[in-house]
Amino acid sequence: MRPITLVLSAFGPYAGETRLDFSLLGEKGLYLIAGDTGAGKTMLFDAISFALYGEPSGGNREPSMLRCRFAAPETPTFVELTFRCRGQDYTVRRNPEYRRPSRRGGETVQRAEAVLTYPDGNVVTRTKEVTGRVRDILGVDREQFAQVAMIAHCLATIRNVRYGGQVDVGRVVLLSVYHEAAEVVTGDLAAPIKYFNPGIKTAFKQIERLASEQLLGYLPEDLKPSYAPLLFPEEDSPEWALVKAADKISAYVKCEEEAGYGNAEFESARSVIRRQIASMELPEAEDFMREFAPSFSLPLDALN
Repeated sequence: MRPITLVLSAFGPYAGETRLDFSLLGEKGLYLIAGDTGAGKTMLFDAISFALYGEPSGGNREPSMLRCRFAAPETPTFVELTFRCRGQDYTVRRNPEYRRPSRRGGETVQRAEAVLTYPDGNVVTRTKEVTGRVRDILGVDREQFAQVAMIAHCLATIRNVRYGGQVDVGRVVLLSVYHEAAEVVTGDLAAPIKYFNPGIKTAFKQIERLASEQLLGYLPEDLKPSYAPLLFPEEDSPEWALVKAADKISAYVKCEEEAGYGNAEFESARSVIRRQIASMELPEAEDFMREFAPSFSLPLDALN
């Protein structure tokens, strides 16, 4: 997925309407968003995440908190993102629920709305359906989109900085985005079923490969060579090893969160996944588990 344009209106610190044209930055490499503290960098990630999935990128902000407090009463709050996926351009526009002036005087509640426009002009309007369609288009849900990629990026950075590695950080992030693209076709099969025994594991890997071949077959011929390495990564490459580690860590974090809510059935899964992470023998993964993983189970005011 490549963002093309992003429009924010009365969203976060952006009181008016602000338009960002990512196409001016070219079509190669990664984008770096830099600026002073409080300049609104995080809110750009929130805007993209909210447009795609109806939730900001940070778990400590509710959609109802996204309207700018300094916006004029008549200025609507919305985010509109045009993005390119598999050579096709899509536009999703979404607004959170917020209070606005009523035409009859006083205030009224503007309900949350979402509109997804397909390349052929077809439109989807119900908020939950828009979120589901976006997930189908991208092949990842919000948690995967935000968490696995960031963990994978961190692991790659730790390897290069602390252990003299030379992994391609950008490629690690890109692989993490596509690492479960086959689920667009297969659906999300629970890990305990997928790995119940070696026979089922082997059969499902074959199903995933067939699904990836199907996805690749949808692409124009001239684009297939660019996407094939993402759908069929080199499984013995150091970049792919970090993506798989990030996926395991993300699953561990989910178990931590559920256990924190009192769901005791996740205790056993958490122990199993922790042993699996250790068995990978990746020092960067152990660094992450020691230095970062505990913070996922802490409330915001306990972080330091």
